[in-house]
Amino acid sequence: MSNQKKEVEKKVVETMSATIFHSYHYSKLLVTLNI
Repeated sequence: MSNQKKEVEKKVVETMSATIFHSYHYSKLLVTLNI
């Protein structure tokens, strides 16, 4: 049970990290296009 919870938490962290990374990347892209 504890091991399964760890796996879920890991997936959540990875998903959040990916979302933050993509948002940052997208913001940089928009800034580049505006210049």
